[in-house]
Amino acid sequence: MSANEIILSPGIAPADAEACTLASFLLDNSGVIRREIMRMVRPAAFLDADIRGLAGIAWRMQEEGKPIDAVTIRHEAENRGLGALMNVKGEIGRLLDEIPSPANGVHYALIVRRAWRKRWLLRESDGLRELLLNSEHDPIEVARTLRQRLDTFVEKATESRNYAGGAAELTSRIENILAGNLVSIALPRQPLCSELTNVGMPGSISMLAGTAGDGKTWLILAWLYGWRSVGIAGRALMMEETRDWHLHRGLAYIHGEPKLLNLQWCRENPDFVRDRREESHDEIEALGEMIDVADARHDTLDGVAAWIESEARNGARMIVVDPISAIDPGQNRWSKDQSFIRAAKKIVDRYGCSLTLVTHPKTGTGGKKSIKQDDLAGGAAFPRFTQCVMLLQKHEPATYVTVRKHGFSEHTYINRSLVILKARNGRGGGMRIGMALDNHLQWHEYGAIVRKKQPPQDANDQQHEEAA
Repeated sequence: MSANEIILSPGIAPADAEACTLASFLLDNSGVIRREIMRMVRPAAFLDADIRGLAGIAWRMQEEGKPIDAVTIRHEAENRGLGALMNVKGEIGRLLDEIPSPANGVHYALIVRRAWRKRWLLRESDGLRELLLNSEHDPIEVARTLRQRLDTFVEKATESRNYAGGAAELTSRIENILAGNLVSIALPRQPLCSELTNVGMPGSISMLAGTAGDGKTWLILAWLYGWRSVGIAGRALMMEETRDWHLHRGLAYIHGEPKLLNLQWCRENPDFVRDRREESHDEIEALGEMIDVADARHDTLDGVAAWIESEARNGARMIVVDPISAIDPGQNRWSKDQSFIRAAKKIVDRYGCSLTLVTHPKTGTGGKKSIKQDDLAGGAAFPRFTQCVMLLQKHEPATYVTVRKHGFSEHTYINRSLVILKARNGRGGGMRIGMALDNHLQWHEYGAIVRKKQPPQDANDQQHEEAA
């Protein structure tokens, strides 16, 4: 049985659907159905050579804004040296007689697109069968080849050209927003930052930068546990330290006990430490499911991209890599970084997830009063092609500032600030958010920093110490 015979039933035959699709395209004077058909199928998707040739002419005329009917298509075909395809009294006349209106054009186009996809899969399966039967090819390598070809097919089959008139695409996006299918996931305990940046927007890639000791890992732990508490699947790839090191910090975070990280104190209080471990057994198990640690597979940007895609495919909604700057791509850094960002963007767009890449300021920028996107470690492609860039800074000693949130201002001490260097999906670009990491490893977000202030003479020392 041929590939064409396999897809003839059930329902309307693809050959008839091709003719009906082209006829509907020609009959639609409004242009609405034409644009939808062009978005769904390209001329190459038609199996019949004559119809494929006619579709190529009609699609091009629509793009160029030319009037379309049987006469204009005939002239266009003749001008392009394709007159042999055009017989107004023959094929095109039959189509227009059989299809009274273009109302079902999208339905016919769906059948054509489905048939084209099935033909492609059948052709690929024949080739892969030959590879598998050839004893010289390892089955694992054949499987990898299949995956690469399928990925290419998915990209090719789902791509849509940007034809004039985007009403249908915009309508689809708006309806997804209204139905709750397009939602920006909030950063736990950071409502203002979430509002100003929309880092949790599906398809968004963000960067979080900070120097050693600024608290980036503690912030990521807060995100992972916060997302888990509301049923959001979060995953993190830790490029530095061992798995038990991260689990140990998770234990301290869960109980708000920094002293659990003091090895001498732990040896002096074994019962306390063991009790805390037993109490948090389930939470530590959950943390183990939320984090991976880097191994040889993640030594390259391609390896990290493969990990991101694997997690996205398995349902992760919020993904973190900490830090991406741990990878040295070697020569041609710009092109390799750009290729990685583009690959990552395709992944987050395809699966509707969000990605945060952690990095550091470049060596030698510690003394600068104002750090910019170009001061971040790694290639320039990272901040340039991501949607959001944030810089976490530590204030030691704590700084007394005026912050504003929900229309109200207050004065407070902060020991961290989050600088929003870029926010393509939000309005927070250039703003600074006052925050604090307290003595129990909990994060607090106070509001947008308005100005620094001199602390009052009678400032409460205890409050100052807690903020520090």
